[in-house]
Amino acid sequence: MVKKISHKEVRRRMKMNEMAEAKHWLEEYWEGHGKLITWAVIVLAFVALAGYLYRDWRGKSVYQAQTVYSEALKLASNEEYDQALPLVEQVIEQYDWAPTYPFAVLLKGDILFSQGDAASAVEVYGQLAGRKEPAVAGGALVAQGACYENLEQDREAEEVYQSVIRRLPESGFATEAHFMLAKLYERQGEEQKAIAQYKEIPEDSAWWHEAQFRCEWLEAPVMALEVVRSASASS
Repeated sequence: MVKKISHKEVRRRMKMNEMAEAKHWLEEYWEGHGKLITWAVIVLAFVALAGYLYRDWRGKSVYQAQTVYSEALKLASNEEYDQALPLVEQVIEQYDWAPTYPFAVLLKGDILFSQGDAASAVEVYGQLAGRKEPAVAGGALVAQGACYENLEQDREAEEVYQSVIRRLPESGFATEAHFMLAKLYERQGEEQKAIAQYKEIPEDSAWWHEAQFRCEWLEAPVMALEVVRSASASS
């Protein structure tokens, strides 16, 4: 007599067969791909470790660059330029990828200008003229314009100030460029051009009060001449 097998037993045997087949498939797959999987795991572990070490190194390097730059800035603020310049050079040469780099270049230009080497400062500031960051490009261009004035190259200074106004019209550097350009025109005897630039300076800027004073000073002779002309005409 054939023993009847229950549905439960049938399902149990089917599951055992499936597990045996799965085990057999895994054994065959591992036999054929085991080395590849092992190497893949090793490579992934190496990449993860390298990424961690790189991020750790980069974080420490950024901190070190900031520390060196801060020390250089402190020395430059105290007019200890000979001690500050090597530190600035260190940041520029070793950390040209760090966020501190462009500000170190700016500081180098400031130091050179303070030491009376305006020609070298122009070249240093020029390295940052094409940067996308307004705080970097604007500061470098305005400083470069001041260097050109120091070198008595007024045409180059005028071009630089005008480029700041065109490129960064809504920034504080554009306001500073208007003020510097007005002073340049005033020194050249171009009173009307100077007045026009002074009037571009907004009331909330640090240069507004001086700009207003300069405008009134420059406009006073014109107003006095008009009064004389009016008196002469009426007589």
